[in-house]
Amino acid sequence: MIFAFLLGSCFCWEEEPMIIAMEIAFRQIGDNAHTTVKKVLQMNHENLIRDSIIGAWINSIEKPPSNTYTFNHWRFTRTPINRNLPDESITMHENLDDLQAQLKEFDDSLYRSSILQPWPYTVAFKSYFGLVGDVYSPLHNAELFDERFPEGDNCGRNFFIKYNGKNISLYDFWETGCGRFTKSLPYSDDDWKEIDKLADQLREEIPYTSFKDASTSFEIIGEESKNIANQTVYSIQYNQELKDDDEYVKQCKEITTQRIVFAAYKISVQLKKFNVPSFPEKAPEQPVGSSEIVAWAAFSLLLPAFIFSVWKYLSDKIKFD
Repeated sequence: MIFAFLLGSCFCWEEEPMIIAMEIAFRQIGDNAHTTVKKVLQMNHENLIRDSIIGAWINSIEKPPSNTYTFNHWRFTRTPINRNLPDESITMHENLDDLQAQLKEFDDSLYRSSILQPWPYTVAFKSYFGLVGDVYSPLHNAELFDERFPEGDNCGRNFFIKYNGKNISLYDFWETGCGRFTKSLPYSDDDWKEIDKLADQLREEIPYTSFKDASTSFEIIGEESKNIANQTVYSIQYNQELKDDDEYVKQCKEITTQRIVFAAYKISVQLKKFNVPSFPEKAPEQPVGSSEIVAWAAFSLLLPAFIFSVWKYLSDKIKFD
């Protein structure tokens, strides 16, 4: 079945940045990456118009028609950024299966092929790419606590600014690459041409030789993202007005572009490590023929008489002895 994605509110990088990241990753690896993705999708008899759409899977299930937020807490490690509150008054919003925990679990299980059923394997595989994107995203790794938000700002989702005269959360502003990447699937042919052009352009502007995270742990990458949130993302005021020529917006565009490309390169490194297992297909059940039905029906009718005959024989034999 072909995935259908409709418009909806965003809870991670928008679809477009992660699809761009996957296109860059595929260009970096080559055809083997497409073979790997298709092998996983075939486990559930799934098809995609473009393999790069798999990068947006964990985003898409939060939109209609699925509207599923079951995995949303996987997407955040909400490290507190404290601005002038007593340390003891801050309670970090923790989950045992947060972004860092899920990345570690999926990375290990996909590398070792330790998931033994096709459905959980495909969920882990399809979620993984979006989670790698999230660990490079500042507001998936930090949450502001200050006088306005003593309980936390929900990773920027409650922190509003005005961008080109429109209200937008700080979270959505950064997740869309500062308002640049807002396309939602399904894409037109022109949309795909634009994405292909942009993927080639970004790969040329930020070459793989500039990427230093090939062996860097996700914990360190998440810490870097948190530091970006602390030093840059939260360097403005609530309800501050921003325009395209502001230094903050220019810096946002530069940072998000680099983080998207680095996420792509990290995916290209990790994807080459995975050896997709082959799961045995369940044998189809044999249909029951009419003659077999008649035989079983006759057996069920004769069985009580047979049991009675055996019982009667044994009873008579005991009496005789």
